[in-house]
Amino acid sequence: MNYLKAPSVARLTPIIRGQPNAVSKGAFIVVHTLAFRLPDRPERVNLYKMPKKWIRTKEWERQPHAKGRIASLWWFDFPDRQVVISAYIEQARRGRAVPDDFKPKLVDWLDELWKSQNKREWGQPRTYRYWTIPSFARAHGLKPATLMKRVRELEEIARHKFPDRVPSSRKKRAPLSEQEIQEIKARYLSGVDAKELAAEYRIPASQVGHICRDEKEIRRSERETQESQQSAANGAESQPEPDPIEEMF
Repeated sequence: MNYLKAPSVARLTPIIRGQPNAVSKGAFIVVHTLAFRLPDRPERVNLYKMPKKWIRTKEWERQPHAKGRIASLWWFDFPDRQVVISAYIEQARRGRAVPDDFKPKLVDWLDELWKSQNKREWGQPRTYRYWTIPSFARAHGLKPATLMKRVRELEEIARHKFPDRVPSSRKKRAPLSEQEIQEIKARYLSGVDAKELAAEYRIPASQVGHICRDEKEIRRSERETQESQQSAANGAESQPEPDPIEEMF
């Protein structure tokens, strides 16, 4: 068997090219026409081809992570926004006691919700994001449902105070027709994002999710099938090539 057994190259795998011309030398066999290669290394994984799975941890849920402002605060940039805030304070005082410092706290909350936040505190000094209402509430020890209700009530007051300045995307619309519901289902099933559909039909994204419950399950099933097929293909590609020396025997 033409196999090099020198200790210095014991871990190398020989590949025979052509007819070997071997000369016996003691206990070793020297092969002139052998080329050597290192043992097969583990295949590198291409992270760009792997399915992306976003894991939302509790720490992430207490950080600003939205790329856009909260749509229901469209009125907060108006110079006369205090009209809305004062009207809300008066409404909140009806039938219940309101702390004296509630108004300045509310203004501070809204101001922080409106502004872009630097994520330096979370180790990303070059990243800017906006708060969502649930993440802001969790980070500041507030109840998310209560804060979302306050923001909804503030927007409702703003609609009455500034009817001519309400953005078209925030105007109340008629209930969806059966044709529109079927269009939303078909487009969601084809891969259109729920937020895009919500903006186009002027409805909350949660309503799109409620309408497309069955389509969401179909998309999830198709995605899992594609991931399993991709994993099987990656496993088949990672199998080591057969050694030509071993095939000879």
